[in-house]
Amino acid sequence: MTDDIRHNLEGNELPSRLAAGDHAAFDLIHAGYRKLLLKVVQAQVPTFDSPTADDIVQEVFTRLWEHRQQFAPARNLKAVLRMMAKNIAVDRLRDQQRRFTIPLSPQIASPLDSPPEELEHAEQSQRIAQACAHLTDAQRQTLELKLAGLSAKEIAAQIGCTPKAAQRRNEIARQHLQDVLSAENQER
Repeated sequence: MTDDIRHNLEGNELPSRLAAGDHAAFDLIHAGYRKLLLKVVQAQVPTFDSPTADDIVQEVFTRLWEHRQQFAPARNLKAVLRMMAKNIAVDRLRDQQRRFTIPLSPQIASPLDSPPEELEHAEQSQRIAQACAHLTDAQRQTLELKLAGLSAKEIAAQIGCTPKAAQRRNEIARQHLQDVLSAENQER
């Protein structure tokens, strides 16, 4: 960051100009804070790739421009931008987690040879889905991420807990599924 940009960012003049709709002020703010916000996003959610982090930072600046007239020039611009970046990153992570689906393993996804195998597969899938319905949201989310191939450390970063807690949630979820499925098998 150049001294000129740093000097402009430290005063109240730039936020006032932004609130008035000054494009040059917005460009200076963008140039001065873009790299910082990328670091904030990467620190908040380390599993985000660079394009996702770029998208989030772009969304921060888009929202800043759209709501520039509501921005109080006396507020700390840097703190506001950092908070916006963190909040948008967490929202994006939650959206990704809600849309997550369990990928089928190659064995399950392969074509089945006969109608009895297809029926058995359908019944098995239904039993697993019913067993998963008994899991808590946190257990189901952890199990889905584990099935997607994430490590305990990566899962922890995504759901906001320690790796040990993520591992324990996964163990509890697997044990619960095993208990429910074995109880169903005994009833058959």
